[in-house]
Amino acid sequence: MAAGDLTQRCDWHGGGLLVQLQLALNQPNVNLQSIVGDAREEAEQIEIAIGEIAAGNHDMSNRTDSQASSLQETAASMDQITSTVRANAQSARRAAQLADSAAEVTHTGLKTWNARETMHTRGRCERVRACRPGHARQRRRGEPGLHLRARDRPSIKRAAGGYFGLC
Repeated sequence: MAAGDLTQRCDWHGGGLLVQLQLALNQPNVNLQSIVGDAREEAEQIEIAIGEIAAGNHDMSNRTDSQASSLQETAASMDQITSTVRANAQSARRAAQLADSAAEVTHTGLKTWNARETMHTRGRCERVRACRPGHARQRRRGEPGLHLRARDRPSIKRAAGGYFGLC
């Protein structure tokens, strides 16, 4: 037992006190074998638990790395979305500016067109009146052009130089 071999037993032959001494010397050896056996089993159980913990840690580490990678990809995607939204907002502002400019140009053009048409219509009316005074009358408010009698139209058309689109 002093050398660390717990398998050795004291075997003496005889009776009485020697048998009792033999049992007394063998009992600590048996107890020590039991303690060492239990310690080995516990150590094996601890080793298994440590292996399971290590595997769990490794698995958790892999998942954490995967989640970190996913978060980085999400952050990159968010950056792309943010820059796309900014570009779209800038394009929308530019489109609104162009629409405002187009509306202004259209409004100016419409005013010019209306002024031109008014001048042109007045000129035609003047030509019509000059050709056949008393036969042409202006329509009521909201009615475009002139009312001419049917019999007067050909002569007015000739007098206006073939430019007859008012009636």
